This record gives sequence, structure tokens and C-alpha cells, in this order.
Amino acid sequence: IREKLAADFPKVPEYRQGVARTLTNLGMLQADTQKTTEAERTFARAVEMLDKLVSDLPNVPAYRWDLARGHNNLGTVLADLGKVKEAEKAYRTALE
Repeated sequence: IREKLAADFPKVPEYRQGVARTLTNLGMLQADTQKTTEAERTFARAVEMLDKLVSDLPNVPAYRWDLARGHNNLGTVLADLGKVKEAEKAYRTALE
């Protein structure tokens, strides 16, 4: 439903944020249930969406906050997968 709303109304940024937040929640569930490879893909998708959202609307702090959280979540999953260099990069991006 959220993906369809975001596609049908691309000028409403809250709909894109909603998709990214739902992806984040799904990624957390996947990580919690040891589906780390799937969680990595899901978090990466959320980060990609949020990065575009922040690029389009850089003055909205909530979008930047969600993007930082997305990189942090991605870093955690990458660390769990033993992808240390990629995890460090994700964490450093979140810090920035």
C-alpha cells in the first residue's frame, strides 16, 4: 500500500518516508530472526530511498535522521555477516 502511494504520488515525500520506515521495520524483523542476508538487502533498499529523499529535501531533519539510522542498521547487519569494512563505512556514514 505504501509503495503504491509513493509511486502514485511521488511529490508527497511523507509517502516515500513511510516506505523507507516500513522497510526499516522489515529489516529489523529479518535481522532479529537471523535472516541477515535478507536484512542487508532490505536495509540497503531503505538507505537508497532515504538518500534520495534527503537529496531532494535536505532541510528536513527527520529524513536525515532516518537516513543516519538506516546506515547504522545496515552497519549492524554487515558486521553480523562479517563484512567488517563495509560495516565500518556504514557506521561512519551514519556518524557524518
